[in-house]
Amino acid sequence: MWLLLLALRAGATEAGPEVWNGILDARLMESLERDPGTAMNAYDALLQDLSDDDPLAGELLFWMGRAAFEAGDVDRSLELLRRSVRSSRPHPDAAMLLARIRMEARRVAALPYQQDFSEGTGGWVRGWVRREAEELTTVDLDGAGGRALAWRTDVREGETDFIVLAFGDLPRGPVRLKMLIRAGVFPAHIRILAEDEEGRRWTAPVVVADTRDWLAVDLPFNTFVPAEAPAARRRFDPRTIRRLIVRDVSAFHETQRGPNTIYVDDVEIR
Repeated sequence: MWLLLLALRAGATEAGPEVWNGILDARLMESLERDPGTAMNAYDALLQDLSDDDPLAGELLFWMGRAAFEAGDVDRSLELLRRSVRSSRPHPDAAMLLARIRMEARRVAALPYQQDFSEGTGGWVRGWVRREAEELTTVDLDGAGGRALAWRTDVREGETDFIVLAFGDLPRGPVRLKMLIRAGVFPAHIRILAEDEEGRRWTAPVVVADTRDWLAVDLPFNTFVPAEAPAARRRFDPRTIRRLIVRDVSAFHETQRGPNTIYVDDVEIR
């Protein structure tokens, strides 16, 4: 209990004492009484007196969003976490939790899976390494009414960015991945990874998408190789795949830096 209390007080020196004490009380209620619903009421009362521009709002919105998720109110949780991310001082874990909840809510429930993005971004979720990043959108590239996923990224020295698609408990594992990729400003170097239920990753070779033509990706999952040493100790089993990650690794292969857009279309997983 005392360790929890000390952790919650970290960073509280600039905050209003009444609001911080209220957050502490609600967090202790959640942790010790396992009562997210009652904690939600306490957070809500505190939030009445704060605008999203208040330095404390991001912290409060994050904990309230987490409590809403634990109480089973996913829509309310997503709304609160979005507000935390956009607040003047977002909680450092708000973007990650928001993306993870979205990812789990949009898991692929059956195979084959096909997505042409004509009705939105589907199950794809923006990664959480860039807190200031824009959410995924769809765009009409050729003016003919066909939509593609638009992932607006920013190539920075030594950094990567990613989008992810989650899988539920499927009767069988995926066999093959097909998709189209194209870059908007300068060539994009893309690494596609499969992550299993224990967080181990397997990878396909890096591919390069240019700005003129669509790159057709066609990858059998049984050709993926271990991305890191721990994964090598276990044989790759597609039935254990829980996430498909498309990572922009341009910073390690491309001299250009700055904003870029990566387009994805006609995804098919069998």
